[in-house]
Amino acid sequence: MAINKTPIITKALVFINVLIHIGILFYSFYIKNDPLYLQDIYYQFGLVPVSFWEGSIWQPFTTLFLHGFQGLSLHLIVNMIALWSLGSAIELTIGSVAFTWLYFISGLFGSLAVVLFQPDLSVPTIGASGAIMGLLAALAIFYPNSVLFVFFFPMKARTAAFVFGLGSLVLAYLDQSSNISHIGHFGGLLGGFLYTKLALRLKIGKNVLYNPYVDIFQQREEELLKKIQEIEQIRKERINNAEEFDDFIEQDFPKPEPKTKRVFFDPETGKFYIVE
Repeated sequence: MAINKTPIITKALVFINVLIHIGILFYSFYIKNDPLYLQDIYYQFGLVPVSFWEGSIWQPFTTLFLHGFQGLSLHLIVNMIALWSLGSAIELTIGSVAFTWLYFISGLFGSLAVVLFQPDLSVPTIGASGAIMGLLAALAIFYPNSVLFVFFFPMKARTAAFVFGLGSLVLAYLDQSSNISHIGHFGGLLGGFLYTKLALRLKIGKNVLYNPYVDIFQQREEELLKKIQEIEQIRKERINNAEEFDDFIEQDFPKPEPKTKRVFFDPETGKFYIVE
């Protein structure tokens, strides 16, 4: 089975998110020449629970590709770094198809949490944070002891997932006035956990993880063994050919009998002589 050596879906997602971000910026500031046009895009394609319940059913999906422009697009930068860091390891572990399902199911679970628990919210929620939180949940199951740097502090993936999950629940109740969708983060984390556990059927602490390079090593080992067998076959054929050639020489060109040599001693001269 052919194995992708590069996380192609992760790369594609990063590229698409950056491209959409730049495209919206260019269109709003240079085509429309109206910075306020950004708000129209956010309200139309971001997740606005009130609008969703009125029929904007595309918003839970399209919101995954929108990010804020405040702080030199820090929202996009942080999310894309997290997507690249987590996505690369997971995609190479479970394959591109399963990774695509994991990413979008996690993102949609985050959107679902927002529209269910904040149905009266009339401002847009944007970003791929819910999907990325799902990747964190999957990483905590795949590689629970892998170390992440969370706000510059080293933390195991399992611990990071627990901290983010509990923190998101607590802040969803205590920090309802901020622009951060804590409930969306928790929904994405939950979606990633459920998909990984139910669809991929992994057991926490007892995972036999799929290594994308095992098949490559086995293939190379088989190729090397095949070459060794071919060399051994050639060696045996050459030995057989050499033996057949020696038999042919002995049959058609018999070797002469070796001549007998004798040694004589001459008492008069006191010397030894070899005579055939």
